[in-house]
Amino acid sequence: MLVAFFGTVAAVNGLMIHYALSTFPGVEDDRAYEHGLAYNNDISAAQHQNQLGWKVDGRFTRELGGMASLIITMKDPQGVPQTGLAISAQLEFMPDGRRDLVMALTETSAGEYRGEIKAEPGSWLLDLSASKGGETLYRTKNRLTLQ
Repeated sequence: MLVAFFGTVAAVNGLMIHYALSTFPGVEDDRAYEHGLAYNNDISAAQHQNQLGWKVDGRFTRELGGMASLIITMKDPQGVPQTGLAISAQLEFMPDGRRDLVMALTETSAGEYRGEIKAEPGSWLLDLSASKGGETLYRTKNRLTLQ
C-alpha cells in the first residue's frame, strides 16, 4: 500500500510537470544575457526617442474572418507626418511565446501605416518598431486585449 501511495503521488506530479511545461516553457527571453550587455545602448536609444518628441497614435480593429487590422500614425511635434519609415510589429502572446505573430506595416498615406494579421482574441503585448536607413528611431511596447 505504501508503494502504491507514493507511486500515485509521483505519477500525478509527473503529469502536472508535463502539463506545466507544455503550456508555458518558462523562458521569457532567449537572449537575456545579450540584452543585459546592451542595456546602456537601450537607455541611449530611449533618450534619443524622447528628444524626437514624435506623436504616435495607433488602433486595432477586428474585421470579418478574424483578421485584425493595425493602423499607426506618426507625426513630429509640429504635426508633420513621418514618411518613409520601415515599421514592424510583433504581437507577443503573453502565456506562450510560441504563438507570437510578426506583421509588417506599409505606408498607406503620409505618416499612416497599416498592417493586417490573423490574431485570435486574448491578451497580447504589441512590440512596435520604426526605423529609417537601418537606424531604429522609435520603439514601444504596449499591452492590449483583442476581442
